Amino acid sequence: MFAEDVDLLPNKMFRRMLEHALARPEEFQSVASDLFGAMKAGGRIGFEHVAWVNGGLFDDDDALSLTKEEITLTMCAANSDWAEIDPSIFGTCSNAGSIPTSAHNLARTTPIATRLC
Repeated sequence: MFAEDVDLLPNKMFRRMLEHALARPEEFQSVASDLFGAMKAGGRIGFEHVAWVNGGLFDDDDALSLTKEEITLTMCAANSDWAEIDPSIFGTCSNAGSIPTSAHNLARTTPIATRLC
């Protein structure tokens, strides 16, 4: 969502992927993995170029399987403008989520405006 809103992904690519997956939820994991793989190293999805995304967030192309309801919720979030978010929060959320006690501490010490994860 952030990558799309700061024009790292062309032509609303993430939202288009979600729209596709909403019609075919069983394909979400595969199409998301394709997109994340292209973001990992730079590449293409179809004939559209995808820039390499720095920062390690896409060091692998693992994607979760989502239900139709979860895809709908993700689409709602994607309709927000993520361009003003400080990108360092994504690394903080990712790191804190992998350490059981850190997620709670992150919520207590992170300003409310940046509690997005």
